[in-house]
Amino acid sequence: MIKKLKNRFILITMSLLTCILVALLTSICLLMYNGGKEQSLRTLQDIAQRDGIPEKLKPPTMFPVKKPLSLATPPQFPMGNPNRHNSFSVKCDDSNQMISLQLNLWDAEEVDQQKLQLLVTKVHDSPKTTGIIQLEGLELRFLKQTKPYGSIIVFLDRSLEIATFNRLVLSCLIIGILTLGIFFIISYYLSLWAIRPMADAWEKQKQFVADASHELRTPLTIISANIDAVLNQPLDTVDRQSKWLKYIQFETRRMNKLVNNLLELAKLDSLDSKENATSFNLSDVMMNVCLPFESLIFEGGKTFNLSIEENIYCFANEDKLRQLAIILLDNAIKNAIVGGSIDVSLKKHKEKIYLTVTNTGPGIPPEHLPHIFERFYRADMSRVHESGGYGLGLSIAKAIVLQHGGTIEAKSSLEGPTSFEITLPTKLGRPPR
Repeated sequence: MIKKLKNRFILITMSLLTCILVALLTSICLLMYNGGKEQSLRTLQDIAQRDGIPEKLKPPTMFPVKKPLSLATPPQFPMGNPNRHNSFSVKCDDSNQMISLQLNLWDAEEVDQQKLQLLVTKVHDSPKTTGIIQLEGLELRFLKQTKPYGSIIVFLDRSLEIATFNRLVLSCLIIGILTLGIFFIISYYLSLWAIRPMADAWEKQKQFVADASHELRTPLTIISANIDAVLNQPLDTVDRQSKWLKYIQFETRRMNKLVNNLLELAKLDSLDSKENATSFNLSDVMMNVCLPFESLIFEGGKTFNLSIEENIYCFANEDKLRQLAIILLDNAIKNAIVGGSIDVSLKKHKEKIYLTVTNTGPGIPPEHLPHIFERFYRADMSRVHESGGYGLGLSIAKAIVLQHGGTIEAKSSLEGPTSFEITLPTKLGRPPR
């Protein structure tokens, strides 16, 4: 799926870039073509206005044409040299008979009589005053203009214009191919960068589904085995089957807790951070959360230290921050050793709220520390049955913190203690009246 998505990303990107590049290069070619055409027309008009003599050229060679037109020998018409900007003009009387021929060619000496007559006849037969005419591989641009003596027809060899345009098209093709190649390389690496977060999310989702399936399989297997044990002795009383029934009840409760945690994570992923947000006294909330745990901590032979500043107000989801505090306290109680301590600190500095929950006892090994917020991750698998957890508590805590625009960090060493430091934005609201 990720590979198909990457290929689709490259295809869409390259298609868009190709369309843009083709449109850009085509526009350049069209502009240059029109520019060359306009320049040629201006040259023709200038020659026609000067009665066949172009500007900034040496005096043209003039050949008077008598009726009927005849030359000593029928020479070839010297056209098609792209290195010359060649032109010639023919003057005609009112009956369209040629009067004279003016050559504006640096190397022209003789003219093919038949070709010239055919060109003039084609121009007179054409309803257009300007255009392109072809004859035996020659391509000329012509301009016909009325004069007092009749008319003048100016011809301009398009060899230079065509050669220039062909070089431009070839250059655009080379530039286009090289540019597309560079764009393809950029698109390839850009697709890897753009798809990486989605690929990571996809891998995490697959791992999450696999872990959830594994965690559900264990209690279901135990429940199924205990039900079989009960069914194998259908005449026994409930009291005699109580051991199997208690196993079923215990695993059912654990599985119910797992399902609830999964639903909680799903809700946190889709919940808007401003949903159900209110202005409330976080200090009072923390005190209300901590006090019920006090007797449980003392009964476990541990000390409980609170350092909570008064009247710290914030604008957030009160229920979620209450749940965050419960998760961190429950985690600290489970991991603190007998005779150790649990410390809770809440303070505010400028526009930030700092919550720290610390417990003494064996710490988290360095290789496990970067993974403790991952779903279903447990550093000490030997305590899974004792705690009855699935490794989702800290994942839920992190999701709550991130949802509120905060950060959460775990600090620990092998000897301990272990601290969870949370930073939240205050978004202070006025205390409720």
